[in-house]
Amino acid sequence: MKTKSKHLLALLLTGALLTGLMPVGTGTESQAAEQPALKNPRIIKTVEEVAPEAGSRKQPKNPTAEKGITTWDCIWFGNYWQEDTNGDGKVDKNDKKTPIKWRVLSVEGDDAFLMADKNLDCQRYNDTDTDVTWETCTMRS
Repeated sequence: MKTKSKHLLALLLTGALLTGLMPVGTGTESQAAEQPALKNPRIIKTVEEVAPEAGSRKQPKNPTAEKGITTWDCIWFGNYWQEDTNGDGKVDKNDKKTPIKWRVLSVEGDDAFLMADKNLDCQRYNDTDTDVTWETCTMRS
């Protein structure tokens, strides 16, 4: 009697495990089909962009969005090492500084919130791995 019970219990547990492996439908449509396809961001050059050598000035405006496409005004000011101008295959202080292109993220009166169009630099907070504050870190110097 004990062996029959053990065999029955083993069959019941095996059936439960196999049933758990089978896919179970929820009876509802997947929400993944409703989501829009993701796309990489893109920058659309507009006729409103004025490069630094053009010499004309324009009033920067807030970004606009039409048909799911965001358009930023861009301005140029300042110079930084951004391109390999000497042909050695790397961008460093041996290259010529080029004008920095800034995206206008928002404008409020005379204040504009800008973001550089390219990542300009990457530096460590401190040159040595010690406990420092902003006042004593090497980045601030």
